[in-house]
Amino acid sequence: MVFPFLYWRYAVYAGLPLAQVPVHIPLKCNLGCLLILVPQLYWLFLMVRGASKVFYKIYLKSKQH
Repeated sequence: MVFPFLYWRYAVYAGLPLAQVPVHIPLKCNLGCLLILVPQLYWLFLMVRGASKVFYKIYLKSKQH
């Protein structure tokens, strides 16, 4: 959630609509944010998938008793 916040704060600072922020900042900044964001989203996906498996197993065990 850091990057959406940074883009929002820049929009407020520059007086721009949020959708126009990526167009107004340098390309290297957008690419750097994307380069950092993609692995974070991948790890988030893995954690959510793992947690859902654990909770589903707990749910199945509670249904048996």
